Order: sequence, then C-alpha cells, then structure tokens
Amino acid sequence: MEQALTAARSMGVLEEAGGREEREVPSDQDRPIAAILGSLRELRAMDSRDPGRTEYGQQLGLQIITLGLLSASDTGALLFTYSQQLSLGEALERFPHGRWLHFHEVRTDFVQAARSHLDGSP
Repeated sequence: MEQALTAARSMGVLEEAGGREEREVPSDQDRPIAAILGSLRELRAMDSRDPGRTEYGQQLGLQIITLGLLSASDTGALLFTYSQQLSLGEALERFPHGRWLHFHEVRTDFVQAARSHLDGSP
C-alpha cells in the first residue's frame, strides 16, 4: 500500500513537471518529461509476461533519475507499481472464470439494451 501511494505521489510530480515543460518548451522534440510519461503508459500496457519489460523499465528509471525528477527509491516504487499493473483483458484471462465473467457482462449489457429498445426507452 505504501509503495502504491509513493507511486501515485511520484506520478503526480512527473505530471506536474510535464505540464510545466509543455508550457515552457515550444518543440515536441525537446520534451524529455513528456517522453517519459509516454513510456510509463507503454510500460503499464505491456504484457506482464514480456521478458523485455524489466530492461525497458530499468532504462526508463535511469532517464527519470538522470533528469533529477525523482529520487531512486521513488522511481523504483513508481516503476514497480506500473510494471505490476495488468490490463483488464489480461487480468480476465488469468482467472479460470474470467472468460465467463466477460461473456456474462457483455450478455447483460446486450439484454438491457434490447429491453430498453423494446420498451421504447432512450
């Protein structure tokens, strides 16, 4: 829990710095913080079984530390938290009943939409 809070606080620091950078730097090519934020989103979306993910995260961590944006411990917490997060689709696949749950959700939405249509509801 503490690590997740540190990660959230660290992400806030990066987003704040990214906002300042956007206001101050005219060219997209000269915005390293924006690039780091984009890379963090990619890291979060990567398949957790991807063996190259660790190296990608380490390189990203070095960039954050080199720019002096976060301490090494805060950077570590941020990267660990982001690299452990699963996409909804991946999480569903990991549980034996995941596919059934997804099917049930889609079916429920369809039934509700069909009933609304038949009832003449918006």
